[in-house]
Amino acid sequence: AEARIRDVEESLAVFRENVRVANRATQQVSADGEANKGRVFALQKIIHGMQQETDCLLRDRDERAAETQRQAAESRAHVAHLSRQVADVQRERTSLKEAVLVRDSEIEALRDSYKAVWTQSDSQGRLLKARRSVEA
Repeated sequence: AEARIRDVEESLAVFRENVRVANRATQQVSADGEANKGRVFALQKIIHGMQQETDCLLRDRDERAAETQRQAAESRAHVAHLSRQVADVQRERTSLKEAVLVRDSEIEALRDSYKAVWTQSDSQGRLLKARRSVEA
């Protein structure tokens, strides 16, 4: 019976040691779990911050894209306006060239008329001189 009691006491001592080891392991796992919770929380904060930064960057990108599109539309409108002005100026230039050609023709016709009148006047003047000299 004593041997049996000693066996039970030894088994009890081994059991108590196993409980102590298990308690220490549980405490270590619990401490590791708390540390991991802290790491997880820190990582969640970092991820949240990165998401906010990403959202901000996306908003900035979208705003810049919208501004670029607005400026491109303004530029296209300005180019179209300038193209219309160039076309107007070219039409006016063509019209002025045609008017100059018409004026040149009119001037040439006036010169021809003037020459004809001068020639006729000169001829009449010579005839008049010739008559005066014959009458004199």
